[in-house]
Amino acid sequence: NAVELHRIRGLRNQLAHQSGIYTDWNQLHVDTAIVHAELKHLGFVGDQPLVQSFAERGSPLFDHGLPGVSHLQDYVVGAKVDGEVAAEMKWSLKTYRMGWDEEKVQAALDRGETPPTGLKQ
Repeated sequence: NAVELHRIRGLRNQLAHQSGIYTDWNQLHVDTAIVHAELKHLGFVGDQPLVQSFAERGSPLFDHGLPGVSHLQDYVVGAKVDGEVAAEMKWSLKTYRMGWDEEKVQAALDRGETPPTGLKQ
């Protein structure tokens, strides 16, 4: 489809070299599909993979029993390609009890003390 490819090339050049030229996500999706179809027709690429992002808040806030920590929340973000996880990042957010932080907890542990744990009753 030479006419469409030429139009897409022209738009690409305008976007790259002229200020004030804009497009939208829908146009990008349409143009990407056209270019991919032509590349597939020529045998350069296979089927276009389905790429999806995801974000989850894991376990609800919970009492983890960590010294000085009132509760912990797990998070995960990532990307799936054709339904399979391709990249993933996980982390936990600690919420400390009033007046506590990582340094104070470690100092108390170094002194042989036991900082309070869990949610305040």
